[in-house]
Amino acid sequence: MGDSAFVMWAMVGSALTMPVAFLIGSHWGTTGIAAAWLVAYPVIIAPVFYRVFQKTGLTAREYVSILLPSINASIIMSLVLFAIRLAIPTKLSPLLALLALTFGGILAYFAALFAFYRERVSHLIRTIKGMLGKR
Repeated sequence: MGDSAFVMWAMVGSALTMPVAFLIGSHWGTTGIAAAWLVAYPVIIAPVFYRVFQKTGLTAREYVSILLPSINASIIMSLVLFAIRLAIPTKLSPLLALLALTFGGILAYFAALFAFYRERVSHLIRTIKGMLGKR
């Protein structure tokens, strides 16, 4: 959209700001680093979102509605992973635990998408197939 300079400067700002935030947060360990991310990132990304919404005419409400399937599937996946984690015996090998969590997460995410957003997923698959067919 002809706004690459803005994006470049936003990323330069991010590259300068985030390490400082992490350095400050590191005084409180990993929790402090996570908190620094939660505080600094929205401040950095807000102007980018504002510019994108301004340039595209998209509203924040429309944007969230587009992301809703992914958000909901991620929440369901997180709950399933939490349940799997509780169910995994402590004596299970780390590799098997990792495999159970990985495949459980994949299955939960896609099952949630297909269960609640089948039409959107079908449309996406048709679009991808159409794009691949045009090669």
